[in-house]
Amino acid sequence: MELKFSDGVIIDTAGPLRKLHLEDGWYVVGNGFCIPVASEREADETIVEMTEPVSA
Repeated sequence: MELKFSDGVIIDTAGPLRKLHLEDGWYVVGNGFCIPVASEREADETIVEMTEPVSA
């Protein structure tokens, strides 16, 4: 899936989770998600949290 913005930016949310840095900041994208985060470190932490197995 692609997100298209009025400023011409296109973000492909398909594929594995990854971090993306654009003019307006950092994002975690992939698996259908596009999540704005405050920093590269927060992007890394978000990816880890979203990929950790859920314990019962």
